[in-house]
Amino acid sequence: MELLVLALIGLSAFVSFSAVKMQKELETAKKRLHKYKHLISQEEYQNEMALDLEAMKRQKLQLTKEETHLRTAIESLSKKLTELQEEDYLESFGFYQPKYDFISSGSYESLLKKNRDKQKAMVKKKTAAICHSSWSVSGSEKEGKKMATNFLK
Repeated sequence: MELLVLALIGLSAFVSFSAVKMQKELETAKKRLHKYKHLISQEEYQNEMALDLEAMKRQKLQLTKEETHLRTAIESLSKKLTELQEEDYLESFGFYQPKYDFISSGSYESLLKKNRDKQKAMVKKKTAAICHSSWSVSGSEKEGKKMATNFLK
């Protein structure tokens, strides 16, 4: 029985010693692992790269659409520019497309004068613009009417 007790004590000491040794090895392994903590796994890296690649594909598609739209706009504007250059070239020789049906510049001038006279008459009659709202300036309706009249002129 004493032998059994001694064996148990020895076994207990061995287990304690092994546990302490294993604890030290675990701490050493943790320290080594901590050194490489900032590195991510290859799988996580591949997932990040796949997400970045998808984002780049979407961005490329969007840029391609925008490029197509801009090219179309440039072609349209180039055609208009060519037309305007041709028109300018013809006008430099005196060939132009009249925009108004006037026989001479004098008839255009007389019609313009009539139009201005009508505008002046409308301002005098206070029919050029109409303000149905009555409002006051600093509590005075008279000042409000005066301001509205000045504004209409």
